[in-house]
Amino acid sequence: MPTLIASGDQDVFLPPARLRSAAQQRCHVDADIIPAAGHLVTDEHPDQLAALVARLVN
Repeated sequence: MPTLIASGDQDVFLPPARLRSAAQQRCHVDADIIPAAGHLVTDEHPDQLAALVARLVN
């Protein structure tokens, strides 16, 4: 099943290093980290997130 895990590089709730580790261990995927974004990537950078989703489904 296609899986996308993404967050911002400034996320204080789930820092990128911790997210990457969990994504690898639990889902066997690489986490996509969005520059200049925090925890709410969907609000902060919707176009970048949409591009990641498009890449996943195409």
